[in-house]
Amino acid sequence: MPSISLSAAIDLFLDARIAEGKSDATIKTYRASLRTLLHYTGERLLAEVDETVLRRYLKDARLRDTKQDTNPYRPTVFEPLSRETIRTYYRHIRVFIGWCMEEGYLDRNPTDRVKMPPPEKHAPKGLADDDFQRLLAAAGEESSMPKRDRALVLLMADTGARARGIVGLTLEQLDLENGLIEVIEKGDKSRLVPVSEVTIEALLDWLTVRQASKGERHVFVSYTGRPLTTSGLYQILKRLAERAGVEGRFNPHAFRHFFGRKWMESGGDISPLSDVLGHSQIHVTKQYYLRFDVETVRRQHRLHSPVAGLAD
Repeated sequence: MPSISLSAAIDLFLDARIAEGKSDATIKTYRASLRTLLHYTGERLLAEVDETVLRRYLKDARLRDTKQDTNPYRPTVFEPLSRETIRTYYRHIRVFIGWCMEEGYLDRNPTDRVKMPPPEKHAPKGLADDDFQRLLAAAGEESSMPKRDRALVLLMADTGARARGIVGLTLEQLDLENGLIEVIEKGDKSRLVPVSEVTIEALLDWLTVRQASKGERHVFVSYTGRPLTTSGLYQILKRLAERAGVEGRFNPHAFRHFFGRKWMESGGDISPLSDVLGHSQIHVTKQYYLRFDVETVRRQHRLHSPVAGLAD
């Protein structure tokens, strides 16, 4: 077995992922996760990353009170890491260690005996119903590009698509005549997602005034005519939230959770929701959104159980 340092193994792993055609966003998340491991352990041989090191790494992540301390050019945020962030870090570390095994850099897998931290039990923090209405009103009345921003707000709420899927949408991915869009997100995987009539009308309104750079095919562009970025999308939502007086969460992922919550609260089935959201496995959807269905059942039980009324 060749002797190799942890940092060298990480570089080779990322090179391999790039060669496999993984997206820039995927490479960035792997790099960020593995950087936290290297930051914790310091430079050492890959073979020295054993079960004890990994358990202490996870313990440190749970007890840490800062979100950013591995990049000297970014400010430190004095908040603890969420359990889901830690799970993401460790999930990427597991993939990395598995690759090292396949490449012959390790002769045993230390992650086999170090369990994944359990998921958080509370409901995902999504956009509040009233805040959605405020953002929609602000997009139509107070925005510098009202037709674009109204279409953005409606499309995010109507599809639950991730930010990358929204800003990456091109004209060729629209099939508005049949009420469908093609969403391309993680790992360049695509799926067809239905859109409502109101959203279709908003998209058509935007397309009639859209002024893009020559040859530009992205649906959503900035005032310069260039494609909107994920950062640009967040800034649009931030401005709308400030104008509308929204104090709760308003980022693109809050729209995604809003969509999932409303789907389940209105009695929708979990399986098609998983398809619409683009989850690779249905247990991910259940982990986040089945709790809303349980709340619906609980309310119905209080109304209809022959025993529930005995306390009155």
